[in-house]
Amino acid sequence: RSLPHQPVCEEVAATSDATSTARFGSAVAVIDDTEILRNILVKNVKRNAGVSSVLEADNGENGFKTVVQNHDQLCLVLSDILMPKMSGDEMVQKIRVWEKQNNKTHLPAYAITGNANVDDFKRYKDMG
Repeated sequence: RSLPHQPVCEEVAATSDATSTARFGSAVAVIDDTEILRNILVKNVKRNAGVSSVLEADNGENGFKTVVQNHDQLCLVLSDILMPKMSGDEMVQKIRVWEKQNNKTHLPAYAITGNANVDDFKRYKDMG
């Protein structure tokens, strides 16, 4: 059973540090190399987050491509950290550079990982 909630994209827009002219889409990107975990996360986001769609990628390299190609439709990125081809933190750093170069809104990104300590948490938080 789902709890009452504010759609996640509306919440992101309401709590964003971005300027008042910033616009967010209504989709979420889920990036994880473990298929079963990705499927569980996608199912839960679709059921509980009130988003129009969920885009998936199976590693950081494909995640970067997905985010860049669909940036204006996204409101949030959920990503694993330890992945093949490109880690989640490398992917987010590349997204930040691309956003700056292309004058795009800073898209919130959250780390979804089972391998984190206090130092990792601070590093991920600083990346946005």
